[in-house]
Amino acid sequence: MSKYTDGNGRSSGNGAQTRFDGIVADLDKYGKAHELFGLEGRSVRGLDPAGLLAVQETREKVAVLAHKLEAQMDEVERFTDRLHTNGPWLDVDALSEGERSDVGMWIVLGEITVRGRDKETDMTRDEFFFDLDRIHRLLDEAIADPQLFLDQAKKLLTSRSEDQITYHEGIPFSIYDDGPLAAAILGHHCCVTTTEDGLMFASANKLDFSKLETLGLTAVDREDRGRTATFYVDAQGTEIVKKLYDGFAIVFPQKNDLDGNTQKLLATVLARSGRDIALQVPVLDGR
Repeated sequence: MSKYTDGNGRSSGNGAQTRFDGIVADLDKYGKAHELFGLEGRSVRGLDPAGLLAVQETREKVAVLAHKLEAQMDEVERFTDRLHTNGPWLDVDALSEGERSDVGMWIVLGEITVRGRDKETDMTRDEFFFDLDRIHRLLDEAIADPQLFLDQAKKLLTSRSEDQITYHEGIPFSIYDDGPLAAAILGHHCCVTTTEDGLMFASANKLDFSKLETLGLTAVDREDRGRTATFYVDAQGTEIVKKLYDGFAIVFPQKNDLDGNTQKLLATVLARSGRDIALQVPVLDGR
């Protein structure tokens, strides 16, 4: 039991709502200051590393832990912000090596947010406090022996990442939202994420969309939800791929591609192009 709860997830005394409102305010203030919009939603979904940095009662312990691991709080904040806003692809080497102090702190904070967590869906206020009590216990454990906790966290993060990834022609695929992060932790520079509704997302720091044109698709700009987006269409004008950013694309399922082989081919080609750009692999004839 921490000094903040009675051990059953209930805030001590009569100030539960006041305490909860303060946590939401901390999240909102930090989110706006760091351009992590929607961070206050962590009061419903449970805290992530940015949330631990935002909420005053956890931040106090995070600062103690950072000092013990010789990490600078401003560097930890910058690294966490970058993962939130830019994704993992600029930090693949740092994530896979895990040697920098700011990365080590992020790994520890990530482990604290997930280890022993009972609920993955939205939480009530009391459920949030119960989970916060778990977080306080793990923060105390990490402070007591930070190097041991870090070593354990690295091993568990690698193991969880391996569980989230499968491979197709050497390209990492995942059915999980955190698949790209898992791929980066394992040292990969790209990932294809598949969804239950049949979409495939190809992501990397930068994709080579010209590869699609060599496969017979044509780039066209079309109106899409109030803005102009680039689609890659087939000879019939059917939208096959949608470019969202330089490093992110949606590959749509097609009715005449019953086994999904063409969709997987296109997603793989795009993801591989991102890997090759990151690794500066020379382009060979026929690739």
